[in-house]
Order: sequence, then C-alpha cells, then structure tokens
Amino acid sequence: MSISGFRRGITFSNHSYGFGLSHIQIFNNKVGIYTTSGAEDAGERMTFVDVGVFNNQLGIDDEAGFEMDWLGGHWDYNGKTAILSALVEFDGHIETGPSDQPIIELRALPNMVAAQLFMTPGSFVMVNGYNGKPTSDAWISSNSAYNVVQFPFNTWGVTGKTGVMQGPGKVIGPASGAFTPH
Repeated sequence: MSISGFRRGITFSNHSYGFGLSHIQIFNNKVGIYTTSGAEDAGERMTFVDVGVFNNQLGIDDEAGFEMDWLGGHWDYNGKTAILSALVEFDGHIETGPSDQPIIELRALPNMVAAQLFMTPGSFVMVNGYNGKPTSDAWISSNSAYNVVQFPFNTWGVTGKTGVMQGPGKVIGPASGAFTPH
C-alpha cells in the first residue's frame, strides 16, 4: 500500500496499541506518521515491518510517546527525519542529504520514559553525495540527559566533529570498540 499526498499520512491517537503495519510506503506528505499529543491508552508496541517513510516534509512526528519497533524499514530524504518521544528500535537504513542541522530529534515528555533510539547491527545512516568526504556533523539532537542513542550501526558522510548527538543525552557505542565514522 502507498500513502501519498496528505497533510498527515497516518495518524495514531487514543486506544492504538499492540498492532503492526507491513509493506507500506508513506511518502510525499507533510507529515508521514503522526501521533497526537496526550493520547490515552495508546502507543504500546507499534511494529512496522518493511515500511518506508520518505520524501515527506517531516517523516515521523511522535507527540505522544509511542513505542515503535522497525524491522527492515527505511527513513529516506525527509525534510526532517523524525521527532521521537519514546523507545524506538530500528533495523534498516536512514538516507539524507547534507545538513548542518540534526535530522532526528529525541524528546522527553512529562511523566514518560525519555526517547531512546536503539539501532541494530547492519543498520546504517548515509548522507548522500559525501563522495568519501563526510559532510554532516551531528544527526541527532537531544533535550534530556535521559535520551539515549545506542548503535552498533555504520555511518557514511557523518563527520563526528560535533558527535553523533548534540545535547545532554548519552551515546552508547558498540561493544566491539569506539565509534569511527566512515
């Protein structure tokens, strides 16, 4: 299924939990996936299998703190990739163009677990057109010391001058060694 040309491609609100979507392409929308703030009895274990969110002005806008599991997903060439407000496990790839602004924002909502992004081995982040010379600094911003990014993934085109994440959150690298951008 393809969802394209809307103000919001998919919106999740009250009483949405414990379900999955698979083989969907969400593109050319103002916002690809949106969760309404203050949603009640919602957000528990949303699973996305082979779902692409691309070419949207904003890929994912999680205003409610929904737990999301992505398997084989891709977030490509959105104006801003994502605003995340809960626990997100991501297996797939993120592609973007060069930017001096972080493409993912991690938030902490009141009375909720702060956003955390866990990327799996084999996942990658690529800045298009880097041609062997990294062109983008940090690609994640954080507004809370409790935000966490954990990665054993690869990056191409990210300089690491500023680091993977700007802000007070923590970056946890792979157990196999220090982070070395390609």
